[in-house]
Amino acid sequence: MEVERVQDIALKQKNANTIPEDFIRSKHEQPGITTVHGAVPEIPVIDLDDPDEGKINRSIINASQDWGMFQVANHGIPGEVISKFQEVGRKFFELPQEEKEASAKSI
Repeated sequence: MEVERVQDIALKQKNANTIPEDFIRSKHEQPGITTVHGAVPEIPVIDLDDPDEGKINRSIINASQDWGMFQVANHGIPGEVISKFQEVGRKFFELPQEEKEASAKSI
């Protein structure tokens, strides 16, 4: 039995602007810690321009432990570089599956 790839499912849904039913968990199956009810939580923002390197390090550790993610501000990466990175990523994921697999790293 062949497994349907997530990319194939996403392409089918791209123009439909919907989420396939198979990907939607019922309320009782949703993990409470990751399900947002009410106000959207504020993701931790870490300012790399802060002169206190110890504070930055502690902030990264705390955000990683408490949230599992964080946003970085004042990282010095120009906006055009970020835009180009996003464009390249988008183009890669729009490639046919065979082309993406040719780029895959074997384990």
